[in-house]
Amino acid sequence: MPGTEIYLPLNVQQLVDLIIQLPKKQKQQLVDLLAKEDVTVSEKQKELVRNRIKKYKARPDKLIGEKEAWYMINAD
Repeated sequence: MPGTEIYLPLNVQQLVDLIIQLPKKQKQQLVDLLAKEDVTVSEKQKELVRNRIKKYKARPDKLIGEKEAWYMINAD
């Protein structure tokens, strides 16, 4: 029998609230699992960031402010 997939549309705070309710042993299991995750940044990703920095330095006036960026991110 293949594994069952469950989709729970949670935001970060809801997820944190659920994790807080876990017993200490399960929290430690979660920490251990997350610590094993591969968080290396590939050269391709690094190059993408370098290119974006170059574009910003060439035209800093094109950069929008943090407040406006968050407004755009949260707009539906």
